[in-house]
Amino acid sequence: MPSNTALLLHSAARECLLRYGVAGSSARGIAELAGATPSAINYAFGGIKHLFGAVFEHGIHETEAFLIEIEAELDLWPSRPATAAAVLEGLLIRWVTTPNGLSALYQQALASRHDAPHAVETWLKLWSEFFAKLAKRHGLNGRQGELMNLLFQSEALYALSCWRPMLERAALGDVVRHFGALWLGGAPSCQTGALAAAEAAVRLPIDRPLDGPALTMMHAAVEVVAERGLSGLTHRAVAAKCNVTAGAVAHYYRSAAALMAAAIKGQVLALQQHAGATLKLQSITTLDDFVQTLAAGAITPQSAATVRARRNLFLASLADPAHAQAGAAVRFAAGATIREAVKGALPGDPCADLHASVLSRLLGAIAVTADTSDASVTTSISENILQGFVEGVNRV
Repeated sequence: MPSNTALLLHSAARECLLRYGVAGSSARGIAELAGATPSAINYAFGGIKHLFGAVFEHGIHETEAFLIEIEAELDLWPSRPATAAAVLEGLLIRWVTTPNGLSALYQQALASRHDAPHAVETWLKLWSEFFAKLAKRHGLNGRQGELMNLLFQSEALYALSCWRPMLERAALGDVVRHFGALWLGGAPSCQTGALAAAEAAVRLPIDRPLDGPALTMMHAAVEVVAERGLSGLTHRAVAAKCNVTAGAVAHYYRSAAALMAAAIKGQVLALQQHAGATLKLQSITTLDDFVQTLAAGAITPQSAATVRARRNLFLASLADPAHAQAGAAVRFAAGATIREAVKGALPGDPCADLHASVLSRLLGAIAVTADTSDASVTTSISENILQGFVEGVNRV
């Protein structure tokens, strides 16, 4: 049985991970919270990484118990394709409101997958197996189970937002119902307009000048997070990108918190300025062109790194209410980069904006669930997403 000190350290580590993530959690801070010494972490767990691993492993066991409860409840549901989207929406809401911050702990694990690869892979496999069973239960095929998992992995993070809870809850419903109608063969969805309203509401003002060193450093902060994760975002790292001194960066962004805010706003600014700017996508005029273009390069190692950086920045925004709108802007920018291409492929389609939003969420989630260094894997998943999209558009 673990000692009392080990239990206290475990509890303190979990609290620190939820508050600050792996990047911001130190042995000293954890030990102080537990009323122990930093050396106690080595004695009880063999080091801070092993302590984090223990916390994540416990989270996996909690998730197993959570899914057992869900499966028991699903025995009461009618098992047909038309109810699958409702199950997915209800599951997402239940998951992001689990006690003890379990859903947020899961996201911290995903954000630090290089520090705890075994735990992350085990956790992802648990969800993949659950959605495979869920699809079978509802008379759906394996591809549709995989797509449900992708949408879950996208929205299980973004549904943690507390920017505008009522609007965001309704927007989530719009996303899931449209997904159900196109990809799961459900009935045409009744949209509330909440997703469109949320996307229009998050035009984040950038309070830094839009030229000069401040902007250059802002974009450099985004690049650092994409390459090194949150733990790599330091004044020195940004300075190296800009070929200036760390002191010069600190002149504009004095603290670590200010630098994090700059990275979040830089990501939002990039999304706002470059949405739909890809010439190849702008030239699309048919659905076949659209599918072939996206299938050929929807996810690359570089774009996957950008997706993970966006997710990490969103996760960081949850820690400070002052960054809530910036986080929401990152969340609801999904779809902006391919919206005009969808409209070109499906001129006059009243659901083009919804198509783009859901497609972007599914494609972006590949960076979470798959090995993006293997082009054959990402291409196969992208093709499944796009095949389901074409089938749904033709059916609806």
